[in-house]
Amino acid sequence: MRRTHPQNFTKSLPSLCSETFKHRMQTVLPCRDRLGRRVFLFRAGVWDPAAVSPADIFSANYICLELLATEPKTQIAGLVVVVDMSGFNFTQVMSVSTDYVRSVASVIQNTFPLRFREIHIINESYLFDVIYALIRPFLSETIRSRVSRGITPILCTYLLVLTLFSLDPVPWR
Repeated sequence: MRRTHPQNFTKSLPSLCSETFKHRMQTVLPCRDRLGRRVFLFRAGVWDPAAVSPADIFSANYICLELLATEPKTQIAGLVVVVDMSGFNFTQVMSVSTDYVRSVASVIQNTFPLRFREIHIINESYLFDVIYALIRPFLSETIRSRVSRGITPILCTYLLVLTLFSLDPVPWR
């Protein structure tokens, strides 16, 4: 993947992503869910395309996933992803290319050694439909079946935890 999409790895070192992490778009909850899975939260609506490029976000998220992949328990139990779309707007949609979407899909299902067990999309607007229409052709049926929209009972637990803990970037260090 680094050979085919080198533009997404220009800042794939933690020292190069410090500015991206300051925007507090991604975090991992400090505790695991009831099945022992890590919960990765990505707040897409916080993204300011004028300040942070899609490649910077890709690099920062990839670094978080690489760090999670070092945990044997996470390698076995997998990962739950919560994408908060509140505040996501047309400017952000226009900043995402089809090649970038293909790279994201590749990480989710092919190139990364973690299992994405659930992907929850919350606070989505009609703009999510645009992004999902772009990414859907690149996703396997298995991954598509793991994507859920809106609030589910399991997701309520995650949201409760979010209210109890601050959203520090990379809190598991």
